[in-house]
Amino acid sequence: MPFLLKILKKLPSITSPTYTSDIERGKVNASVHTIYMIAKALDIPFSELVSFLSPRADKKIEVEIAEILGFLRSLEKKKQAMFLSVAKSLISGIKRI
Repeated sequence: MPFLLKILKKLPSITSPTYTSDIERGKVNASVHTIYMIAKALDIPFSELVSFLSPRADKKIEVEIAEILGFLRSLEKKKQAMFLSVAKSLISGIKRI
């Protein structure tokens, strides 16, 4: 089964073959959630799909980011908010360096 059809069959929320094809060809930037759902539908790790979509990405970093996202999703909403608040503060501090 072609890649595109496999995704569409498992993900009825992504109904447009054109949109999915545009993601494959790099014509549109899919949201993190969409990429996560595609990886889940294809039964592959999120980090593997991200590194496939970004061939120049540092694979080790992408794996670590995927692990952090997985951890974040496992937290209750209050702890997610705390985590995001701290992450935003760190990002703000790094931008000033």
